[in-house]
Order: sequence, then structure tokens, then C-alpha cells
Amino acid sequence: SLFADARHRTAASMATGSAALGIILEKIASKDKDFRYMATSDLLAELSKENFRAAPDVERKVCAVVLKQLDDQSGDVSSLAVKCLPPLVKGASERAAEEV
Repeated sequence: SLFADARHRTAASMATGSAALGIILEKIASKDKDFRYMATSDLLAELSKENFRAAPDVERKVCAVVLKQLDDQSGDVSSLAVKCLPPLVKGASERAAEEV
């Protein structure tokens, strides 16, 4: 059915997005500010996608990381993290959005 097909595409998209986010989250933990900046930029790109959705466990990690990035010692990283907030809140579940 059309509904089942759409649900399958959404689940597949969520799995792909979650895998990409997992890799980005690993890079954000780097001690190198340039890696953190690029990973935060990649995160912003993922969050800004029209169909952004993450699995609940990944969504919680993303919210925690973005909030931590706001206090990053690099002003460039923290400024970019601020730009992540609107698309994060827009694409996150209500529960995660309230935490942010």
C-alpha cells in the first residue's frame, strides 16, 4: 500500500540519517577545533535537510552535543552550534525540543 511504502521510506531515511549523524558525532568529539568545526558544519547540513528525522537515541545524543558545542572553547564552533538550534528544534521530537 502507499502508506506502508511511505512508512518504509521514512524508516530507511531515518536509519541512513542516524548513521551519518553517528559519524558526525564522533568527529565533533575531536580535540582538534578544525575537526569540530567541520563536523558541526556537517551536522548543520544534516539538521537542515527538509526530511531530517533521527532515531530517538541518536536524537538525544545530537541535542546533548549541540548544547555542549554552545560552550566550545572555539568561538567559531560555538557560533556554528547556535545556527544548529533552529533546525534541530524544528526536526526534533517534542520531548527533545523541550530539552533544548
